[in-house]
Amino acid sequence: MKPTKNVPDLAASLMATAPAPLDPKATASLKAAHAAPLVQQPPAAPKVAVDRVPMSLRPPRDLHARCVAAAAKRSLEVGRVVTAQDIIIEILEKELS
Repeated sequence: MKPTKNVPDLAASLMATAPAPLDPKATASLKAAHAAPLVQQPPAAPKVAVDRVPMSLRPPRDLHARCVAAAAKRSLEVGRVVTAQDIIIEILEKELS
């Protein structure tokens, strides 16, 4: 274990500043920040656990690029991140059902 450095100096510095009053400007901004009303977000919907199995795919570069482009387009449409893997799973579900 390394020896501690400057512990007495740090302790003296903390003890010297502890009784000092806070800057009035800083405390005013803190009071204003705490007085602001909090925006309460609605509780998130519980996520449904899906039983998944890991699988490794090695698509050709052009197919991967198309999946990434489709995922980017879908992300803009739905307003959340959609990955290329999500697109591939969706296509497989449509094709195999």
